[in-house]
Amino acid sequence: MYTSLDASNTVEGPSFGPCPPFEAWLQADHWIPLTSVEEMAGKDYDVLIAGSGAGGAALLWRLCQMGDPSIKIGLIDAGGLLLPTNMYNLATLKEPFNYFLNPRNSYPIGQLLPEFRGARSVFALGGRTLFWTGVSPRVFPAELVHWPVPYPEMEAYYQIAEQFMTVQKDYEWKYPLGESLLQTLLNDYPQTIYAPRAIDFNPLKYNGKINSNVMFSSMNFLGASLDKRAYDVAVFARAIKVLTDQGKAAGVEVVTHNGKKHVLKAKTIVLSASTFETPRILLHSGIPGRAIGRNLWTHSMLWADISVTGPAKEVQPFVFPYGLIIPQTENRPFQIQIFEANRPERKMLTLVGIGKVESNFRNRVFLSDDRRDAFGVPLVQAQFSYSERDLAVIEMMRQDFIRLAEVIGATFVSYEGRPDICLYPPGQSFHESGTCSMGIDPDMSATNRFGQIHGVDGLYVADNSVLPNTGAASPTLSTIALAIRTADHVMRTLT
Repeated sequence: MYTSLDASNTVEGPSFGPCPPFEAWLQADHWIPLTSVEEMAGKDYDVLIAGSGAGGAALLWRLCQMGDPSIKIGLIDAGGLLLPTNMYNLATLKEPFNYFLNPRNSYPIGQLLPEFRGARSVFALGGRTLFWTGVSPRVFPAELVHWPVPYPEMEAYYQIAEQFMTVQKDYEWKYPLGESLLQTLLNDYPQTIYAPRAIDFNPLKYNGKINSNVMFSSMNFLGASLDKRAYDVAVFARAIKVLTDQGKAAGVEVVTHNGKKHVLKAKTIVLSASTFETPRILLHSGIPGRAIGRNLWTHSMLWADISVTGPAKEVQPFVFPYGLIIPQTENRPFQIQIFEANRPERKMLTLVGIGKVESNFRNRVFLSDDRRDAFGVPLVQAQFSYSERDLAVIEMMRQDFIRLAEVIGATFVSYEGRPDICLYPPGQSFHESGTCSMGIDPDMSATNRFGQIHGVDGLYVADNSVLPNTGAASPTLSTIALAIRTADHVMRTLT
């Protein structure tokens, strides 16, 4: 039987008595603090970020880490709370890619885009980084010559991004099959390296924290931001229109899942909604800019499985972090990634060829004349085709697949009616970029070299759409590096 304590009988000193029950203490409704759109509509923000994927979350983190703690920051996302981490971190998720393909988790927008039919959009806090494999190569330096950012400056921001993302470029423990393949390939492909990957193998070694987020996602940025300071987050808050006043950003019109519209006021607005959604918002808002929506590009991608014999005693799953990359060079406008295939019945490797696609002003996303969503916003359409040079790069990749299999001593394996070497439909690389590309000329680019929309003070873009071109490198690392750079510029404008 519980007996109450009589605190009056204690000796002089610190007070003593029963603790209050846990349920009386501050409680959390979610694994991240949320603010309602209605509450956010009653505030004036210094910075409002629309989209929580790689770019939006990186910009938020930098503002929270380095910015004035008095500035008010808000973050909204069109989706809800789907996963608190990268799906590859979930031990119970045995078929992670199948989970991604579920239309409840990634919407097959390509069904509406015949010329870009492989595309899928993710509407969830964290965006597509929830399903990302973490491969993080830098852009081949020759490609950066065409960017409006000096190479030394870009290199500095790559270093900041890689440090936070814990991009691993080498591994203390060498995987036997990987080492054997690497040594075999170096004779014919001397540039071959371990695939740089955003993976944290040291949860306790440096920061003393238990870490289940081995594979990186933008949730890492959101959590690290909360460690620094508070900010407001609203989910199921879809930005549909940017509001301006005398050539300056003034706010965002937002619609919630129940169809109610609200205006969120902000001095600085950063759109990080995706390569499709960011230009859609800008075009629907009537923001001037000849290049908004233009220069859509994505990587061409070849896929093949090859059967091999090697020193490994068992085949590891596809998500096993070790992989190899044969990177882009002056004479190779593509890269080849080599991973172990998730085919337990035999030892197999997966070859993934990622080809450079030219930026083309004709390739674009635009608003439909006759199709609208449930909120009355025109749906996005796409116009896209490969150039003759793009097709030549695809053929070069195919020939290199054949040569590579010969070097390894492997044979191609076809299953489920797929060709030995298959070309993904446009958009299925999930690397679409460029529709708000940065540049100097307002007629050919949507933003200036800091990601600000030409001619509109306080309106920025920080997602894949801002990338001029990454050659054959996947875009996520570059998007994060540029978003951190944009955050530094925004902070200078707020002081």
